[in-house]
Amino acid sequence: MNELLRRALFLPPQSSSVARDIDALHYTVILTTMAGVTLAAAVAAVFLVRFRRRTAAIPLTPQITAPLWLEALVFGGLLAMFCVWWGIGFAQYRRLETPPADAIPIYVTAKQWMWEFAYPSGPTSADVLAVPVGRPVS
Repeated sequence: MNELLRRALFLPPQSSSVARDIDALHYTVILTTMAGVTLAAAVAAVFLVRFRRRTAAIPLTPQITAPLWLEALVFGGLLAMFCVWWGIGFAQYRRLETPPADAIPIYVTAKQWMWEFAYPSGPTSADVLAVPVGRPVS
């Protein structure tokens, strides 16, 4: 499922230890949003068919208002969903922000048309980042 969604959303290959968790949150948000939009479109289509005005002789439908508890429930549910997703995303950000203790520091300088990488042992490289396999970098 992960590979199918990654290809469908044109995401790059998962090349880090945290990519799977970040992509899982991304997939959850997108799939939930798509399900909500599909549900809203289906309800709108049902209302369009059921309450269409067939002739001019039929009076207009009276204004209908939703009960306050229903509006509060929908708003509260959406707010809770947003807060949960924000909390998960913030926890992922905090984990990304703190490098492991044995991480190799690499200093990156962004220039107008290139990247410059400086390594702790002294050498620098332009546009090519070289890291040891299996070692974390910060």
